[in-house]
Amino acid sequence: MSTILRTDGLSKSYGAHRALSDLDLAVERGEIFGFLGPNGAGKSTTIRLLLGLLRPSAGRAQVCGLDCWSRSREVRSRVGYLPGDVRFPEGLRGVDLVRQLARLRGVHDEGGELAERFELSLDRRIRAYSKGMRQKLGIVVAFFHEPELLILDEPTSGLDPIHQRRLLDLISERRARGATVFFSSHVLSEVEGICDRVAMLRAGRLIRCGTLDEVEELRRRRFTLHLVDEAAAVAAVERLAPLAEAVERSGRLVTADCRNVEEAVEALRGLDRSTLRIEAPRLEDVFHSLYLSKERGVPEAVQ
Repeated sequence: MSTILRTDGLSKSYGAHRALSDLDLAVERGEIFGFLGPNGAGKSTTIRLLLGLLRPSAGRAQVCGLDCWSRSREVRSRVGYLPGDVRFPEGLRGVDLVRQLARLRGVHDEGGELAERFELSLDRRIRAYSKGMRQKLGIVVAFFHEPELLILDEPTSGLDPIHQRRLLDLISERRARGATVFFSSHVLSEVEGICDRVAMLRAGRLIRCGTLDEVEELRRRRFTLHLVDEAAAVAAVERLAPLAEAVERSGRLVTADCRNVEEAVEALRGLDRSTLRIEAPRLEDVFHSLYLSKERGVPEAVQ
């Protein structure tokens, strides 16, 4: 595979405040790349730098081999962009906006199929659109011209669960047709089933990058068990302790954080329990554990 997006020492400062520090990334053609971090981590700043909307304080960014600042117009012609805060001219109808953009991009598709897929009426004026409808229009605008790189900033914001699923399906379909996707989110569950690799940003710095299996914090699962009696709960704690990062018991309720689900389930075999729930971690919990690891002096390996 060839690299379609690259940053080398990319940094952005606002006075004394550094929003992004020495970001080194390489995204390969045809992959779905998750860009994760809590609010304020620097995700949106990175995207604005990639689109040439901001000038870097240091380092550089390239898309399709083009410098994102000096050749920003050419970069944007190759990209489909869905911003985190979608805004369009209020007086236009959706169809008028898409037609204007289609003429600018030199394409004949006017987004009708995508609008139908997301149950969006393009005949209404944008001022009458709800937040969810504006998000759907943003999806149409980002996808309709079949860009080779999609940059999506919190793309499911404002969508109901049905249309969230349709968007994730659309992303997978476009990847199958050769597109590359740079997917910024602070919601871990959105990227778990779709991304090939993820990068994790905290306070403007890259702290993890790799596949979901390689980023160990994302493999942790929370086990919650209700046992039939306290003796069974004590036994559950004893069995899970060698496999878990943390185990807690309150009466007949046991919680444990384990990275190997199969081993943990096997360890619980034969115990009488009323319920067992296994949940993926929330991204907020992952970053909380990373902050704690920093406070404890645990080294942070980026790769």
